[in-house]
Amino acid sequence: MTRSVGVGPATRTRLAEMGVLGMAASPDLGGQGFTQQGYCQVMEVLGQQDSSVAVFVNAHHSIGIRALVLFGTPEQKATWLPPLVRGEKLAAFALTEEQAGSDAANVQTTATPSAPLIRARTSVPLGLTMKILPGLEPK
Repeated sequence: MTRSVGVGPATRTRLAEMGVLGMAASPDLGGQGFTQQGYCQVMEVLGQQDSSVAVFVNAHHSIGIRALVLFGTPEQKATWLPPLVRGEKLAAFALTEEQAGSDAANVQTTATPSAPLIRARTSVPLGLTMKILPGLEPK
C-alpha cells in the first residue's frame, strides 16, 4: 500500500482469495454468507491494520454487493455477484457531477422507473459503465 498506488492489484487479488471481497454474498454465488455482525468484525480488524483497505472493502460491499443482495433480481445476482466476489469486477459509485463536485445535495441527475437493469454510459474516467438497479433509467 502506497500513497501513489492505493489498493493495488496484488492486495485486491489476495483479498478475493481470502474471501474478504465476498463476505456478504451467499455461498451459492461464491460468497461467505457472513452475517452483518461477522462482516463488522472483519471490518474492525481491517480498519485496525489499514484504513484504506477497510474503506475499499466496505465500499465494494456496501455499494455493490450489499445492494445486489438486498435489491437485485435473481438474474442480476447470478450475473454480477460471482465476478464481484472473485474480485474480477469491483463495485464503485461515482457521486459527482461537474457543477456538484462532492456536494451530493447539488447532483442534478435523476432517475425514473423503467426496465429492470439499464446500462448508462457515463463520462467517468476509465470508461466505466454505471449500473442502475433495479428499474431506474437515467434522464
